[in-house]
Parts: sequence; structure tokens; C-alpha cells
Amino acid sequence: MNGFDVLFTDESSIQLECHRRFCFTKKGQPAKHKSRAKHRCKVHIWAGILCQGKTPIVIIEGIVNGVGLIEVLKAGLLPYMNNVDSCPWFMQDNDSKHTSKRVGTWFEENNINCWHTY
Repeated sequence: MNGFDVLFTDESSIQLECHRRFCFTKKGQPAKHKSRAKHRCKVHIWAGILCQGKTPIVIIEGIVNGVGLIEVLKAGLLPYMNNVDSCPWFMQDNDSKHTSKRVGTWFEENNINCWHTY
């Protein structure tokens, strides 16, 4: 195994937020306090990268547990693995959903080589 055969994946959250607390006003008028949105616009994504290319970016809705991660992997990992020449090692961090028994069984059933980091 060399570094070129490892597919690195992770999920991340992207959030739109304005950090200004005040807005500009005419001279002599008090500054107005800007309100903040209670539920900011936020999206979760999953993707992977390998020397041979990248996986599709998968947009995730809601909180992801082991079952949700399997759906994400079906949408992003399996199509990618079907299009690469060799079967790379699959690497992810030690988040509890990544190390669950259900996800581990799914990897075995789909012949995905996991490089465990724990």
C-alpha cells in the first residue's frame, strides 16, 4: 500500500453568516443593532479525494448517524469506486458513526478496504 492508494474522506458543515453587528447610518443618528437569524442557512457535505481523482460531493440533510452515513456512502463512495482502476484503501476519521458495527458490516459486504486509524 502506498499513499496513492488511499481515499481520504470527511464530512463538513458550511454555514452562511453575517458577522456585522451594526449597520451604517447618517451622521448624528444612533447605530442600529442588526438582528441575527435564529436558524442560519447551513448545509452538510461529504466528499473524498484520491490521487486518481475525487468523489462526487454529497449534500447531507439533517444529522447523520450510522444508517445515514451508509446512505451517503451509497450516493458518493460506491459510484466512485466503480470508476477507479484499482480498489483503494478507504480512510476516514474516528467519528462514532464511522466506527459503528453497522457501517463496518456494510464495508465488508461491499468489499471496501478500510484503513482504520484507531
